[in-house]
Amino acid sequence: DVLSLDARGRRALRARTVAYVAQSAAAGFNPARTIMDQVTEPALLHQLMTKDAARTKAIGLFRALALPAPETIGDRYPHQVSGGQLQRLMAAMALITDPAVVVFDEPTTALDVTTQIEVLAAFKKVVRELGTTAVYVSHDLAVVAQMADRIVVLNGGAVKENGAVAQVLDAPVDAYTRQLLAATRRPEASFDTTEGAKRVPPLLEIRGLSAGYGRIDRFGVPAVRVLDDVSLTIARGSALGVIGE
Repeated sequence: DVLSLDARGRRALRARTVAYVAQSAAAGFNPARTIMDQVTEPALLHQLMTKDAARTKAIGLFRALALPAPETIGDRYPHQVSGGQLQRLMAAMALITDPAVVVFDEPTTALDVTTQIEVLAAFKKVVRELGTTAVYVSHDLAVVAQMADRIVVLNGGAVKENGAVAQVLDAPVDAYTRQLLAATRRPEASFDTTEGAKRVPPLLEIRGLSAGYGRIDRFGVPAVRVLDDVSLTIARGSALGVIGE
């Protein structure tokens, strides 16, 4: 029983048996230490391997998690890598001790959608290769559908449904599960095509906007281009979503 363990017993359980990947990797890393020092720390604290062996294993995990420059990325500091890379590096930290279970707590919430796809694919690949059991805690049903073999639906701390992915998503039994699925369906778009609506001027209209920062060349182009030929129209009372990297 985990609850009956003393502090020393719980510490022995952490990292070696159960490891954790937090929602915000940036908050989980020490900005003053290199990535390699932090990734290898659990293995060294539990005296599972030598420092050289831990470094070699970390590089192997960096490669398995599709991180760039796996031989040298560990020499960087946390602020020198992207959010998606930092999330994968935290997974390497969790996996370096070969735990039986890894808990992923909303590990891609802070990432943009395309980066999220890459990170989840890397997680799934390395978990299957290592034979580790993964628990994904998430409100995102798209992530759950992509990653899980089974789904447990919780509400108020109680299990409402427990079944295979296809059964829970396609034929839910519990009313709460059906409510969750209904909330993810996109409403049908509706457009007012009356002549009166067409004559109402937009609240904001942008045509061919380009912007950036840095030194401006003789053609008026900044050194770093952030926006390039962006055009959009926002009607009064509407909402515009801007997505992508």
